[in-house]
Amino acid sequence: MANPLAHIAMLPEPDLIEFIDDTIYFMKGNKVPFLSKFYKAFGNESRGIVQTRDLVEDIIQLALRKTTSGSTIDNFKDSVTAFLESKTAQYQLESCPLGAKQIEVVAITIFARREELALVLTELCFRRASDSYLIDYNFNIETVMSSDSYLKVNEPILVLELFLSKEE
Repeated sequence: MANPLAHIAMLPEPDLIEFIDDTIYFMKGNKVPFLSKFYKAFGNESRGIVQTRDLVEDIIQLALRKTTSGSTIDNFKDSVTAFLESKTAQYQLESCPLGAKQIEVVAITIFARREELALVLTELCFRRASDSYLIDYNFNIETVMSSDSYLKVNEPILVLELFLSKEE
């Protein structure tokens, strides 16, 4: 199995930023020639490029789960570091191959585009659900007990789960 953490670690900073930008562009439904574009940057092999793109997509989704409009970049960097450490254990590595500078580049590149990413992921969700019909739903109303923003404490939140099925 290819190790996407090692592939991210070997990308020079400009290529890493471009790879993240291209992943976001890809998530918008556009075609990106990842294999031919990043062949040399990945050590003259195309194996692992798709897995690395999938890992970057996971980090992008982490940005929306772990940050709010009042979050700081440091909070997000800590979340990215913890996520990459869990991936390090998953790939059975002794330590994360990414240095602090690379983690910072990944975090800043994604953090700066949170609003755009929220729109992209919302659109993806609607696109996947457009040909579906509702089978069932589940909802919970919860109260926020703690938050990194004082304004969020003791506010009710609606958690809505939709169970969809594709028409065949």
